[in-house]
Amino acid sequence: LDEAAVLLGIPGKLDIDGSDVRALYEEGRIDRIRQYCSHDVLTTALVFMHYAHHRGWLDAAQFETFFNSAWQWIKDDPSSMWESFRTAWQELGSGSA
Repeated sequence: LDEAAVLLGIPGKLDIDGSDVRALYEEGRIDRIRQYCSHDVLTTALVFMHYAHHRGWLDAAQFETFFNSAWQWIKDDPSSMWESFRTAWQELGSGSA
């Protein structure tokens, strides 16, 4: 997932991956696990939408609408949960300003 995401200009694994979850759990950092899982779900959805567009299941307008909606959602979230994802997406050149 990480490699496919980065090739598509989508943030993949940021600062943790699945191998870090046990230690985070043992430290009681459930909020960090939640953030990691949420980032992973969004990354998976964005990669899948690229695939769906490539297969012809989505036209260009549908594809763009989905990506714009995803960007708006993480941009407007008042929590800091999406801050690293937003920054990485912008640095990859796929996030909107």
